[in-house]
Amino acid sequence: MKFKKLTEKQDKFVEIVASFSAIAGKTFTARMGDGRMYSWLSDVHWADGNYWLNLIIDDEGDVNVLIKSGYVEDNAFYAAIGYCTYHNISFEIEE
Repeated sequence: MKFKKLTEKQDKFVEIVASFSAIAGKTFTARMGDGRMYSWLSDVHWADGNYWLNLIIDDEGDVNVLIKSGYVEDNAFYAAIGYCTYHNISFEIEE
């Protein structure tokens, strides 16, 4: 089997997913059939079906992040914000 080399954006996306899985302490869920949204479910409000961390891939292949406050422990919440800030990843916080 021959594998194609990942593009720079694909390689960055794989790194981001792995890093956020480490921050969240669990694996992600693909929430859209076209593979453009990946989310991590909150342990605090899991029965509500609330995802506290969401990666959305735009039409250009860039990663955008939506972080919901109040659905996860503070250390993971701030670690996600810090990761986005350090790596210059566009993010929004939903209160």
